Amino acid sequence: PDNIATLIAQRDVDGARVGGGVRVFGNYGAGGDRQFGFGVLNQLFASAEYGVPVAEKLEAMFGARGGVALLVPGREFAQEIDRLREQGVGVWKVPRVGWFAGLSVGARRRMGDHILLRADVAGQLEQLFLFYTGQEINGLEFDKDWSTFGLRMGLTLGVEFAL
Repeated sequence: PDNIATLIAQRDVDGARVGGGVRVFGNYGAGGDRQFGFGVLNQLFASAEYGVPVAEKLEAMFGARGGVALLVPGREFAQEIDRLREQGVGVWKVPRVGWFAGLSVGARRRMGDHILLRADVAGQLEQLFLFYTGQEINGLEFDKDWSTFGLRMGLTLGVEFAL
């Protein structure tokens, strides 16, 4: 998915920066030969990072992030939920939850008193729990257990504004 918006608030604590944030992605989906749209993916997370000075205005940055993922069903996934409900399966049409955790490494260069340029490379594992249902329907046993598990790699280039 494309990252639509990220909002992060951090505070310096004993040389490290800790905080939290919210991230909103576009439509989350599987590509390739079997395209399938799941809906809009959101994340609520805690983060921490630590900078190590390497030159006069340059720091190496090391970070970690983890939190809760929330998927609002849409596209083909919402159609699958509707199809199952029409067939008498007791599935709810509510947002699905999951978890994620990741690490990052990067560099930050001070351009002035309140402006810094930044570049980071990050890796993140994420799992979303889509279905976990088992029941008897018209004398037949029905089980559906779907989840996603993936690795997201990213490169971030940005500007930090210090207050």
